[in-house]
Parts: sequence; structure tokens; C-alpha cells
Amino acid sequence: MRYRTLDVRLWGDERFRELSPLKPSGQALFLYLLTNPNTTSIPGLYRAGAAGMAEELGWTTEGFHEAFREIIQQGLVNADFGSRVIFIPNAIKYNKPQSPNVIKSWASHWDEIPECNLKNIAYQKLKDFVYGMDKAFADAFAKAIKKPKHMAMPNQEQEQEQEQENLSSLQEDSAIRADTNDEVSPNCPHDQIIALYHGILPMCRQVRNWHRTRRGYLQARWRENPKHQNLEFWRGFFEYAKQSDFLIGNSERRGDKPPFIADLEWLVRPTNFAKVIEGKYHGRSA
Repeated sequence: MRYRTLDVRLWGDERFRELSPLKPSGQALFLYLLTNPNTTSIPGLYRAGAAGMAEELGWTTEGFHEAFREIIQQGLVNADFGSRVIFIPNAIKYNKPQSPNVIKSWASHWDEIPECNLKNIAYQKLKDFVYGMDKAFADAFAKAIKKPKHMAMPNQEQEQEQEQENLSSLQEDSAIRADTNDEVSPNCPHDQIIALYHGILPMCRQVRNWHRTRRGYLQARWRENPKHQNLEFWRGFFEYAKQSDFLIGNSERRGDKPPFIADLEWLVRPTNFAKVIEGKYHGRSA
């Protein structure tokens, strides 16, 4: 494979910035994520916020998140925007440390990465790769890179549960139609709840078509408990969902299957809704 050296200062170069700007797209954003000035000596791992990156690219926040969803769906990158952490899992394959001293240089940047589950995932991914190299590299990693304080155990049951939930979706569709009696009450503020969802969970899939069945799911959740009939409840619900790396696409990719990302319909299905509230997808810290 051929490689080319690219100075990250390119993004601040006056002549480069005078050129026609990149338009929002998955390809353009992925190139930026690989080469932007926030990147560090640790391949693929750095701190960056969505708003700051969108501003630097000259994109709207909506355009940035739309492009980011493309990349997430292909499993090319993981992000925790709450902690402002970006991790590109395969970057280490194309930026192998040339010596143990290179790994030692990772230490200062590693300490700057906020503690979060994505940092745990990055730790394991980098460790597995480096430990497959010469012993001197593994020793350097062990000395330089501190293990995150709270490394959550991977929940291998989540994917199986997700498949079971998908299989039961037809039965849930029938149940929700019976529950709504073919009526969608105007009491549920669908548009306001959708706006909260988009604002709090921009990394999840946007609502494009809020059709009758989807409205039925949300209406059922709204009316099944008086506590649900309040926009502050839904704000808290989405904020809590945001704390789950599994729900927002930050879980570790398994094989060729991209990480799962929840959408609003999935979140308000009866079985999923209950499990989210019970902390089923939040690991040990729920």
C-alpha cells in the first residue's frame, strides 16, 4: 500500500482556506477526521467536539451530523460527543508505531483523553494490536498507557437481545395498533418530543417519516403513565439514553457488523423503552 505524508497544519494554511470549501459528505468528513489538527500521536484517538469541527469545516451542525451518521453506519469511527472523544479503530493498522519510544510518547496525550467507555474501547483495541507486535512494544505500552479506572465488561448479550427484539417487531406492531384503537390522540406533542430527540441525540438517526405506526408507539408511551406526559420526562429519557455507548453507536464493532445505533422508533417500542429505563444498555454504571 502507498502512503503519503500530510501535515495537519494544512487545515489552517491561508491558501488552502481560500480554496472552494468541502461540502458536507461522509467522505469529506472522514478525511478531515483522519487529518485534522486535533489528532495526536495516538493513532485515531483524540479530543474534539462536534460543534467545533463543524465550525472549522464551515458546515452547519445538521450537515455535520448527517455526514457523521454515514461514517458511523459504516463502522469507520466511534464518537462520544458528550465527552468529546473521537476514535478511529483501524487507524492503528495504517500508522503502526515505528519503535517502543513512539508508544512511550503516547502517554501525555492518553492522559488528556477524558474517562469514558469509548476510552475503554480504544485502550483494548490499541493494546490488542501492540501486544501482537514485538515484546518491547508491549512492554512500552504497559508502562506508558494507564488502564482506564472503570473498564466495563463487554455485554455480549446485547446483540442477541437486539436480534430477538427485531424478530418480535411484527407482534409489537400488532399490539400497538390494538393499543391505539386506530386513533392517535392530539394530546401527545409529537413534534416537540421529536425536536428534543434531535437536539439531544444528534448522533442517532433523524426522523424522516413519522408515520402512523411510529406515532402510535409514542402515543402509547405518553399515555401509559402520567409521569410520561411531561416534556421534561422525555428530555431526561433522551439524556439518559445518550449515556449508553451501545445506544448511540459507540459499542465495539463485531466482525463485519457495524455498531448498533438506536432511533426514535426503536426507543419508544414497548420492550426497548422499558429496558432503556431499567438501564439494560448502560452497563455496570446504570
